[in-house]
Amino acid sequence: MSIVLYDNEESVCCQKVRILLKEKGLEYELRRIAFEDRDQFKPDFVKINPLHRVPVMIHDGKVITESTVINQYVDEVFSGPKFVPQNPYARAKQRLWSRTIDHLHFPALPILSFSIAFRHGMRGAGRSASENAFFEEKSKKASALQFEDSIVYDLDSPQFAKSLFGFNDLLHNMEESLQKTQWLACDDFTLADIDIAPYVRRLITLKLEGMMDDLPRVRDWCSRIYERESCQVAMIKAHSPKWLASMEKHGVDAWPTVKKLLRPE
Repeated sequence: MSIVLYDNEESVCCQKVRILLKEKGLEYELRRIAFEDRDQFKPDFVKINPLHRVPVMIHDGKVITESTVINQYVDEVFSGPKFVPQNPYARAKQRLWSRTIDHLHFPALPILSFSIAFRHGMRGAGRSASENAFFEEKSKKASALQFEDSIVYDLDSPQFAKSLFGFNDLLHNMEESLQKTQWLACDDFTLADIDIAPYVRRLITLKLEGMMDDLPRVRDWCSRIYERESCQVAMIKAHSPKWLASMEKHGVDAWPTVKKLLRPE
């Protein structure tokens, strides 16, 4: 059985699929979609996914899109360890965590990322012509709330504060859940943990780990999950050095503002 994955290393949605593929021990062909070259708008990719989004998996000629759907498919179709709980209540919890990430935090993450780090590239000198074209296309297609405010108003954008508080709520909800079970949905490692791992890791990469100072169970969850080989290979060691450096540098600069928003004196 052949697997092809259309992917970008910095996409949290791609990261969670790569984590699961590694956990399952599956081999696959990786085809990078370079956002800076607008690969997602090129005719060959549009034929595969008219929504211009990664990841896309092709399994024996069958096209599967949307990361949560892909992960559910992979867990059902392929042998090896299973990451959807057998217990109906635990399975409901796992699905709720995944749904919460998709509906609440996936739209908010670009606001944090652009406000803190990526906006510097969008404003900046030293971009290639293809990168300029990509950012121009992004500005045309994206909502003003997600990108224009993030670029123009950066950390002063009301959308930034709203997104930040949403992730703060997520971390506190994780802390509460981890008081009851070893992992988020139950005592077993499930798709809930895999789906959330790239989002929490993005906070760490943006140097926002101070948000977890008072959340010992979340910090323990992070230490356990990010030590897994799947997370190391599929996410942590897969970063683009350019974007990793940008997120870390500008994250340090942003932390005093973030801290003031979260813990006003």
